[in-house]
Amino acid sequence: MYILAAKKQIYMRYLFGVLFLLPFFTFSQDKHLDSLISVYTQAQSDTDRINKYSDIASYLINKKEYGKALSYYKKILQTFSKTYPQKSIDVKNKIAYVFISTEKFDKADSVIREIQTESIKLNYAKGLGFAKRNLGLLNTFKGNYKEAVSYHLKALKIWESLQNKALISASYSDLGIVFFYQGNYEKAIYYWENALKTAPSKNTSDYINNCGNLSSAYIELGKYDEATKYAEKAIEYYKSRKQDYTNALLNLANIEYKQKEYIKSLAHYAEIIQFLEKNNTRNKDIANVYLNAALIYQEYGKPKEALLYVQKGYEKAQASGDKNELLHAYNNMGSVYAGGKNFEKAFEYANLYNGLKDSLNSMESQAQINELDKQYQTEKKEKENQLLSKQLEIQQIQGKQQRFFLLVSVVVLTLIGFLSIVLYRQNKLKQKANYKLAVKNKIIEEQHKDITDSIKYAQRIQQAIFPPSKVWFDLVPQSFVLFKPKDVLSGDFYWIEQNKDYIYVAAADCTGHGVPGALMSIVNYNLLNKAVLEQSMTEPAKILDAVNKWLTVSLHQTYNESTVRDGMDIALCALNKKTNQLEFAGAFNGGYIFKQDKSVTELKGNKHPVGAFMEEKITSFTNHTLSLDKGDKIYIFSDGYADQFGGLNGKKLKYKKLQEFITESLHMPMPEQKKYLEQKFIDWKGDLEQIDDVLIIGILV
Repeated sequence: MYILAAKKQIYMRYLFGVLFLLPFFTFSQDKHLDSLISVYTQAQSDTDRINKYSDIASYLINKKEYGKALSYYKKILQTFSKTYPQKSIDVKNKIAYVFISTEKFDKADSVIREIQTESIKLNYAKGLGFAKRNLGLLNTFKGNYKEAVSYHLKALKIWESLQNKALISASYSDLGIVFFYQGNYEKAIYYWENALKTAPSKNTSDYINNCGNLSSAYIELGKYDEATKYAEKAIEYYKSRKQDYTNALLNLANIEYKQKEYIKSLAHYAEIIQFLEKNNTRNKDIANVYLNAALIYQEYGKPKEALLYVQKGYEKAQASGDKNELLHAYNNMGSVYAGGKNFEKAFEYANLYNGLKDSLNSMESQAQINELDKQYQTEKKEKENQLLSKQLEIQQIQGKQQRFFLLVSVVVLTLIGFLSIVLYRQNKLKQKANYKLAVKNKIIEEQHKDITDSIKYAQRIQQAIFPPSKVWFDLVPQSFVLFKPKDVLSGDFYWIEQNKDYIYVAAADCTGHGVPGALMSIVNYNLLNKAVLEQSMTEPAKILDAVNKWLTVSLHQTYNESTVRDGMDIALCALNKKTNQLEFAGAFNGGYIFKQDKSVTELKGNKHPVGAFMEEKITSFTNHTLSLDKGDKIYIFSDGYADQFGGLNGKKLKYKKLQEFITESLHMPMPEQKKYLEQKFIDWKGDLEQIDDVLIIGILV
């Protein structure tokens, strides 16, 4: 008989009702559609509008109005797909969820493949993770268990790299269902218990749903006390929140069936069926319940009712397109017909059952699934062993140090014992000297710690002024910043701002590196902000003129008092948002513009820095204006990359070589081009020391 294998279907309701839905959106059931639409009309930003549309669609999904929900998701894509590509990927994942919920697996597969391609192109790990997870779910439905495990493990590795506990827990749940379908209940329990351990909170639907899954597995193993404990925990959770608890109740009904308490079990099934028929339930969900109830009626001596429900379940299983539920239907049809002495029909469905089961659970597929799981467990164990080895290595080093200090102590004490009388006075003097030395060492250690802490704190301050990644990529999505400081602190810095008409981007190199350079970078960063944000300057040359003046006045430098001119080399671009016209001004630093035919135009800055001595006449900077086409690429940089010594002869790389590297990588997406240029720098430098801070900015127009 095949009643508790139906718990597989229950777990899928858990999965799509909570684990899959919650990472995409959350919503209060107390809100009504009219109020949501009203809130949308008051949204102040594009991001807010996207979120409000998602809330409306979420509400409609909870009401099972999937067609209307799709219409709102499509509105988001039509309006915002070009300006918010990552949010569009999130929305497409929700659309895939709707197709999965409505058993339109081919459409879901098409959308997921599209999501996967776009996520790889944008280097969007979260979108790619959900694409892999969705493909795992679809392959589970189709009975392709090896592919399902492979995709779920790929998703799990992405969540582990993102350190997202909620999604790690969800992937463990996904893997649990595949092994449950395979009849490997111990392995399913292993993954579901890991899902509970990694869950961020015990007071969530995700956590409770995995309790329900464990109840299902323990029923299959005949451990009814454990199964009842988890089932009752799930029922208590949902009852206290006045939520639908039919999934949890189904576990309890199955336990009662196993313990031959047929009247109690059928009473619970009647309650479950009434709710599911009333709430427009998916074919696979109601098929599962009909098929289970049929077997209970058969064992209870109600053959007519058994035949009625098994036929209802069979029809729904066929309509669902889920091979696992169809397997369930074949098995239960055979059981009911055999119980009614219709052995011809029973034999027919037994053959259908065995044929489908063999295709879903082939020995080769089982072996491949076990190998995938073994590989994951091995990788996980290797990481744990590496961590343990490091800990043992540290302990060994500490043990050697302790033995060394013990040996030294014994030698010293022995010498003192033999020579204490003769050398008493000298020993006293030595003790005093050692004490003074210890005090000095302590002072030095404290001073070193203070200096180190100060530098680390200064690093946090400097990093805090740099543009956050989100701000940067919101303004210039197709771009990269290659930034490699020579020391903890950097004299180079990158800067981005915008006003109504322009986006401003700068690559700057302040005098020196390390602590002096970092101090100058903070000063110059603030002066650039002052020019654009406070003084509303727009022309790059005028901005540099102003910063030049302010910096000279601020530093009070004179020829007689300074041996080094404190200042800044910089390449400053202003990109017109509407016309794609570029304005440029530079102090020593320049850049390149590469057209789509790979022709290059050099951006040349003035041959004097920002920052002057008080006695000097301040020289103005030159403004350059160029027209750009869509697809052109802009590169600005400091001198650290070109000045690096390396190669076979230990010579400078120089700008010609930098231009060659850029040309070689023009066909690459911007993130890949960054990796390419960075690797070229590392290869050129080899074992030599990095001599200066390195900064390159690339922007695709």
